[in-house]
Amino acid sequence: MKKNLYNVLQVNDGADLGTIEAAYQTRSAALMNAIDQESQNELKLIRQAYTILRDPVQKASYDKNLARSRGQDKTSIIIHDNFYHKPKGYPILIIVVVGFVAAGFYFISNLKNNPRQYIPTPTATEKSAEISNIEANNKILVAEQQEFARRSEQERQAQEERKKQEDAINENAKAQAAALTAKEEALRNTKNRLESIDAFIKAGAYDKARALAKNQDEFDYVNLKEQTDQQNKK
Repeated sequence: MKKNLYNVLQVNDGADLGTIEAAYQTRSAALMNAIDQESQNELKLIRQAYTILRDPVQKASYDKNLARSRGQDKTSIIIHDNFYHKPKGYPILIIVVVGFVAAGFYFISNLKNNPRQYIPTPTATEKSAEISNIEANNKILVAEQQEFARRSEQERQAQEERKKQEDAINENAKAQAAALTAKEEALRNTKNRLESIDAFIKAGAYDKARALAKNQDEFDYVNLKEQTDQQNKK
């Protein structure tokens, strides 16, 4: 199948402006950042096709020429068929057939080898507008990427903050548990010491009881018990 402007945009022949617009946006966006020469040439061809088909007047003229070229191809086939099935003796008809066929082959060959000659060069205003459109699309893309990066950074910082809070809570819980364990150990030691002091007092070993005393109250308690025991013995 020979390529025409609709084929370049990958839409059906005679597509409406909305379809042409959408196809142009899709195809140009796909090739916008390509750097190879083939893609750049294809992008230029897409833009030129869009320039013609988006204009109602140029589109109507192109559709008419496209239909005429297809009609010529069909006419050539019909006349060629008649040439082989009708009696001979029609030299004018043969000349017409040959002319149509030659013209058709010339047009198709020329379109295939150099399709750009049928596409007008965009004006400076059109080029400027298209460049502005591309730059605007690129700015939108950059803005979206920056917004995504900003949100990702915010989420990362929030996760770090939550982890710090969790770590602080865990450390605080560990410290409280260690303090409670130390307090319980101190209470056990105090209880054992007091029990030992009472045991020495009952055995009459007041000096050993005083040696275990850790504060003045405990020391006074041992002395009082000693005095009381001595008075009871008298």
